[in-house]
Amino acid sequence: MFFSPNGQPLLRRCTKGRSLSGPLQFSSSETKGTLRILAIDYRELAPQRLEVGQKDKDDWTCIFNGRDLTGWTWDGKGTARTEDGTLVLADHAIVRRAAAANFELRGEVKLVKGGDAQYCGGFTLRVPNVPSVDPRISMFADGDVHIYHRGGKSLAQLGSGRIPLQRWHPFLLRAVGPSITFNVGDKTISAQVEVLEKGDVSLDGRGRIEFKDLWLRELGPDGKLLDAAQKP
Repeated sequence: MFFSPNGQPLLRRCTKGRSLSGPLQFSSSETKGTLRILAIDYRELAPQRLEVGQKDKDDWTCIFNGRDLTGWTWDGKGTARTEDGTLVLADHAIVRRAAAANFELRGEVKLVKGGDAQYCGGFTLRVPNVPSVDPRISMFADGDVHIYHRGGKSLAQLGSGRIPLQRWHPFLLRAVGPSITFNVGDKTISAQVEVLEKGDVSLDGRGRIEFKDLWLRELGPDGKLLDAAQKP
């Protein structure tokens, strides 16, 4: 968007629905004066096409391309699909992919609706292990978040009303040894769990939950980035 010297908008992109295309519209709320446009340069840019496995300069690896489930295994239950660049999980769907024992996972998450016990969905770490032992981060329709471990024991709780429905929230999930930390929006929840071997990370949607911009990077047991000698 372009602005006049007093901060009033002159040009905005017009969109319909969820589309990112549309006409350019000039407008001004000025009551006096004349707007003169001397020249306009316009260039259309191709959208960035992400590929699973590509890395950025900070050693993050793309794990969701926004188009399909490449790199993920779906258990066949419920609904797991892509929609407008997002990963939609609903009705008890679970997808999983390989991850190191120590890692960071970042992206954005949106809680859409609750399912059984108002559970929208969440993350399970270091799968497969004994199901009752896998650490799990669960997100609920009332805006609450729990870290569970060992047969559903809640080790930490964020509190209801903290994560609103129908909004995108950036998140960072960090798992290093027994330490699990989940930052979502400007909120943080953490807990100490039993140290487990490496395994998959899974995402699940019991009600409906959506994810986008998913990136993963492996960490050393000290929580630092791997150096060249440590990388596979």
